[in-house]
Amino acid sequence: MKKLFFSILMLVSVLSFSVNIVFVNSIQSDEMRLIASFNDYEPISMSYENGLWKYTVNLPEGRYLYRYSYGNDTVLDPRNPEIAEFENQVYSLRIVSDISKNILGDGKTNSLKFENTRKYINPVSPGEIYVSIEVDPTDAFDVEIVSNSSEMEKEKIPMKNTVIYRFHLKCDFRILKYRFRISDGIFIDYGYGENNDFFEFDFDNPPIGYLNIPEWAKGGIVYQIFPERFKNGDESNDKTDKQSWYGDEKNQYTLGELSNGFFGGDLRGIIESLDYLKDFNIGSIYMNPIFQAPSTHKYDTTDYLRIDDSFGDEEIFSELVEKSHEKGINIILDGVFNHSGTGFFAMEQNFIFQEKSKYLNWYHILKYPIEEVNGSYLNWSGYASLPKFNHDSEEVRGYIASVTGKWFSKGIDGWRLDTVDQFTYSFLSGFLYPVIKSISKDSIVVGEYWKNANIYFDNTCMNSVMNYLFRDAAISFSKGGNAGNFINSVNEYLKEYPPQITDGIWNMLGSHDTERISTILNENTDAIKTAVALQMTFKGSPVIYYGDEIGMTGADDPECRKPYFWKEEMQNHEIREFYKILSKIRADNTCLKTGKLEFIPSKASVLIFKRYDENGEIKVVINSRNRTVKLDYDLIGDAIYTDLITGNPVDTLYEVTGRQILILKSSDGEI
Repeated sequence: MKKLFFSILMLVSVLSFSVNIVFVNSIQSDEMRLIASFNDYEPISMSYENGLWKYTVNLPEGRYLYRYSYGNDTVLDPRNPEIAEFENQVYSLRIVSDISKNILGDGKTNSLKFENTRKYINPVSPGEIYVSIEVDPTDAFDVEIVSNSSEMEKEKIPMKNTVIYRFHLKCDFRILKYRFRISDGIFIDYGYGENNDFFEFDFDNPPIGYLNIPEWAKGGIVYQIFPERFKNGDESNDKTDKQSWYGDEKNQYTLGELSNGFFGGDLRGIIESLDYLKDFNIGSIYMNPIFQAPSTHKYDTTDYLRIDDSFGDEEIFSELVEKSHEKGINIILDGVFNHSGTGFFAMEQNFIFQEKSKYLNWYHILKYPIEEVNGSYLNWSGYASLPKFNHDSEEVRGYIASVTGKWFSKGIDGWRLDTVDQFTYSFLSGFLYPVIKSISKDSIVVGEYWKNANIYFDNTCMNSVMNYLFRDAAISFSKGGNAGNFINSVNEYLKEYPPQITDGIWNMLGSHDTERISTILNENTDAIKTAVALQMTFKGSPVIYYGDEIGMTGADDPECRKPYFWKEEMQNHEIREFYKILSKIRADNTCLKTGKLEFIPSKASVLIFKRYDENGEIKVVINSRNRTVKLDYDLIGDAIYTDLITGNPVDTLYEVTGRQILILKSSDGEI
C-alpha cells in the first residue's frame, strides 16, 4: 500500500553531511524537467544519457518532494511508491538519510544477495531454471537480467525487509549465461568476479539438484483412504473378531474399537468405489500403509514386500492399480521407512540372537539384552513397538531401495513419506529421494511435515509436502477469521517454496492424525463450505480425507478413523453435493489447477483472489462471517461474470452478503 504523507510545508534538516542524489526516469519524450521542493518547485532541465533522463544534485538529509514534467504533462515517479501531498498536489517523496545507509538513486548497491542455494539458483529440469536476487528496496529501483535464455518471465516478490526479483528462464543451450542489471540512478551490472562477467549454469552438471513435480500431480485432487475403514469389498479376508461397521444401534463406537478393532476394509472395497471417486474428480488416491502388520493402522510394518492379508494380495493390488489408471487415477503409497514394527524379520532376529544377531546394525541398539521396552533401542516417539531403522546402514538402504523398486514395478505413481522430520537431510537428499526418482522419474514424493518445509526443498529431499500450514490458515479463516491473516499465513510458504512445486503441495483440511473438519467447525455447514471453497480454488492440490465429503465427524485419532458411512441417510447430502460442484469447477478450469494466484484488496472478513492462465480468469470471493460487507468498489466493473456455483450471471458486486461464496468467471472468457 502506498504511504501518503500530508504536510503544509517541507522541512529539511541540514546536517554536517550531504549526498549526491540522482533523479532518473525512462519516459520517452523530447525533453524532461524535474520539479522539486529543494528548488522551490521551479522546473529544472534533465539530461538524457543512455536511454535515461537524469538529474544529479547534492542534498543534505531530509524529505524531498518531486515530480517530472514534459510537454504539458506532469507525472509521479513510477518507480517510487512513496508519495506526499503539498498545496493540494501529490508528489513523489524522496528521503535522504545518513550516507552509511542505502539511498535510492545514488548509483551504489550495498545490499545485493545472491548465493549458491536453491533460494537463488533453482533448476527445474534441463533447460529450465529460476534465478533470483535479493535486494533492500531502498537500495535499487529495479533489477533486470541479461542472459542467453530463449524465454524469460520476471516476478517481483516483496519480503519482510527486502525484495526478491525472480526470473523464470528457459534456455536452448547446455550452458546458461546470465548477469543482473541493477537500476539505481545508473545501470550497474552484477555478475561473476571483479569484472562482473556472466554467471554460468551447466544443465548437464547442475550444482544444485533438479526439483520438479510430474504434470499429473499439478493441481489434481487427492483422496486419502485409511484402507481398514473405507469399504469392505471381500468378507473372506475379514478377521474373525471384526467389529460392526456402523457400531451399535445408535451408530456409536468405543475408543477401544476404533483404536484396535478390525472392521474389514480392504483393497477390493476401493476397487468397487472407483466410480464413486470419479464423481468427485479424484486424480490420485493416497492410501495409508497397506503392507503386512498386526495393527489396524499398519505403521508397525512386519513385511514391506507383502500386502497385508486382511487387505488382499498382490493380484488384487495390481487390479486396483490397473483399474485406477484406466480411470485416470494415480496411486500413492505410504512409505513408513523411519521405523518398522517389532515383528519385522531383522528385529525378530535381534530379539532371538541378541549380540550374535546379523542385523544389529539395522537398528540403534542401546543395551543388552534387547527387549521390547523403552531404552533398549531407539524408537519412534517413545513407542517400543516401533524400533527406528539405522539409515546409515547399507543393508537398510538396500532393503528400502528394493521396496520402492518392487512397488514401482507394480505401477504405483509415488510415495508419501511418513515423519520426514525423523530422517537426516543427507539420507533424504543423498539416498531416498534420488533412489525414488531414478526408479520412477515421473513420481511424486510427499513428505509428512507439519511446519514450513522449505528446508526440505532447499536440500532436494522431496517434491511435495502435506500442507498443514494451509489447513491451519483455512480453518482459522472459516471460523470467521480475517482475510488479511489468511493471506499473511499462506504467503509465508508461497513466497519461500520453489514455485515449480507449489501447484502440487497437498492442501489438506484433515487427515488420519487430526480432528475432522466438520468437528473442528462445529458441524456448521456454512463454515465447512467456506473451507471447501478455499481448498478447491486455491493454489496447490486439494486432499479430501475419506468421509469429509459426506460430513463425517470425529475428534483426534482414533475418532477420526471411523468406518465410512455408506448409508445414504447417514450422509450430509448438502456438503456432498457442494464437494461435487466445486471439484467439477476445478476440473473444468485449468486456471484453478495450475494458474497464477493474485490477491485482491478487500475488507476484513472478505477474501478475494483471482486465478488466471492463458485460458481464462476466475475471481473467488468468500465472506467468512455472517454479516454483509460493502466493498469500496465494484468488483465486476464493465464485464459480465457467471457464478459457477449457481450458474447465475453477475454484472455488479458492491457488497458481499454473510457467508457468501462466489466463483466468478468472465462470460466472454477473457482475462
